[in-house]
Amino acid sequence: MGNQRPARKKPRHTGRPWGRLRARVIAEETHCALCGKPVNKTLKFPHKRSPTVDLRVPLSLGGSQRDRTNLRLAHFDCNASRGNGTRNRRRRGFTTTRRW
Repeated sequence: MGNQRPARKKPRHTGRPWGRLRARVIAEETHCALCGKPVNKTLKFPHKRSPTVDLRVPLSLGGSQRDRTNLRLAHFDCNASRGNGTRNRRRRGFTTTRRW
């Protein structure tokens, strides 16, 4: 009773439906949805500019990986820098409450 393993989570982004949708997105779209530059579809994964599929609404925030309208083409590094946010976040300088 005390030696029970915790339940395993289902792996994300696997299976035939995901593979088909991913291939469809890569075939249909030509530019990165995050930076707007063309994506070279001949580059393979560890290359930072290789094509990946970005989810507009991440799975952790309730998005679906099987809904085509939630998927868009992105560069690997653009997608990785976006993280799990819903839009690009840019760091701004410090703001002060006092005018010096």
